[in-house]
Amino acid sequence: SLKDRLRDKFNVSVAEVGDLELWQKAVLGIACVANEGVHVNQVLDQAVNLIRSVPTIEVVQFRIELL
Repeated sequence: SLKDRLRDKFNVSVAEVGDLELWQKAVLGIACVANEGVHVNQVLDQAVNLIRSVPTIEVVQFRIELL
């Protein structure tokens, strides 16, 4: 699955966090922990690029937030 591919390739945590009742739509939460924000941004950017590379998926919106 896409979640497994993201976990395996980028060592991130992935969960469906919204619209669970809809099979045509998914809201994913992806978490990454590192000691530098630059690294987190790089990993999450690459994860979004992988998602966008799947022909059957349309990314409508994404947001990266550092805590």
